[in-house]
Amino acid sequence: MQRTVGSRSLRMENSLMPTGTFFVRACPTCGRNLEVRVELMAREVECVHCGASFIASAESSSIFDDQRIEQILARAQQYIEATMHRRSSDSLDTAPSERL
Repeated sequence: MQRTVGSRSLRMENSLMPTGTFFVRACPTCGRNLEVRVELMAREVECVHCGASFIASAESSSIFDDQRIEQILARAQQYIEATMHRRSSDSLDTAPSERL
């Protein structure tokens, strides 16, 4: 494609030109930024990084995000506690036996 600006002729590659309007939205699951097409506003979209589905909106809903963060923190705490319990159980199983 060629375009004339003043007396200069410019050649533009289609692959370099933007093909739509996007807004940046963080995935509510993995937190990575996504470029979402404006045409997909208020529709269900899928994160290309983690595969999670969510409704595309210009801003994240802070109440939903806060709840999601609390859920993730609670799961992390459960994992930590289970790991600590497992380690303490393993150390009891491997204690040296008493001599007779």
